[in-house]
Amino acid sequence: MGLYTDLQADLKSAFDGDLSDATDTLVITMENVSAYDPALGQPVSTTESFSMRCVVLKDLIGQDPDDPLKSDELLILVLDSEKTVDSFAVEMEVAIRGAKYEINGLAIDPVSATHTLKCRKKS
Repeated sequence: MGLYTDLQADLKSAFDGDLSDATDTLVITMENVSAYDPALGQPVSTTESFSMRCVVLKDLIGQDPDDPLKSDELLILVLDSEKTVDSFAVEMEVAIRGAKYEINGLAIDPVSATHTLKCRKKS
């Protein structure tokens, strides 16, 4: 097996076992605008939701104000094998733990096994 496969298998096993109580559900809702509908006189749009498991690496709400990350931010880890959306993007809206956030930074590890999302709470 390659490095990617090994990492995914080990992390998925941890998500299903030791980390199961630490996982949260991340929901991304995206609006897809399709072609213009002349009968309606406007573009037609549909909303799609993508749900996936994740681990909140650092919940910074109410934490140390001297931390380099702001107090209204979360750092979230998503396994590539858990990812249900094609790709993450800055300014994408996400919901987790009953609150809405916006992705304002993201990092993918060198073998693309994990995606780390830095999210700021929406007001």
